[in-house]
Amino acid sequence: MPDTLLRQLFLNRAIQTPVYFFDETGLLNNDTDKFFILGMVKSLRPHILTDYIRNLRDKAHFYDEIKWKKVNAKNLPIMKQIVDEFFRSANNSFACIVLDKAHMDFKKHFNNDFFRAYKSFTVLLLKKSITPNEIVAIIADHYSTPPKDEFEATVRNFVNDHTKELLIHSIIRIHSKGCDMIQLADLLMGAVNYAFKLKNKLILNPNSAKVELLEHIKNELKVNDLARALYKDKFNIILFSPAIKKNLQAMGPTANALQVH
Repeated sequence: MPDTLLRQLFLNRAIQTPVYFFDETGLLNNDTDKFFILGMVKSLRPHILTDYIRNLRDKAHFYDEIKWKKVNAKNLPIMKQIVDEFFRSANNSFACIVLDKAHMDFKKHFNNDFFRAYKSFTVLLLKKSITPNEIVAIIADHYSTPPKDEFEATVRNFVNDHTKELLIHSIIRIHSKGCDMIQLADLLMGAVNYAFKLKNKLILNPNSAKVELLEHIKNELKVNDLARALYKDKFNIILFSPAIKKNLQAMGPTANALQVH
């Protein structure tokens, strides 16, 4: 895209520049995790929600992480307030992709290279989420990578090259402890994961605070179930099935094309 055209599109507000805050829950190479979920909070003005959370933290003297594993009876009210503000704001949305690992042959598609699988699912979620009128920055939770692996450049280049568009201008990984927006992505993903676990009877003694927050999110969305595909303006749940050929095609030929970048 010529620089003059890009500049004009930006001045006309035809190009949006959101930030995607990226996280995951579950481990691909751990048999005890039935589900693996990648998720992200998209924000056009992340400073607004970040300021709200910071002020709320100071007012409540709450400085713990905003993560699903931290949800308990004591901090449930502040977790609800943060969720409420997320839904009230017109500038934020959430999307995730859910993989039932029992349905994925990692040997066939990834030669049991679980980090390659992680990169491929990252690419798939981004390609399904970024719209052609966006040039985005991605801030991702720090994920342990093999030595010398350039995760950031690999994912950015693959998405841009495959779409023949400048969709991603930069990716950076940080530790989520210092980023409330990544923690929020974890919180919302955790609710989705909990819903799937409850539906599959994987939780024998549900935590009452977690169940209450899950119900609170469902009420905000006006749905009865989060353990399913869902497409709302502010909340998308994508179910991955290797049986659907287009899913694997979107990840690259035989799901390993990322190796060439």
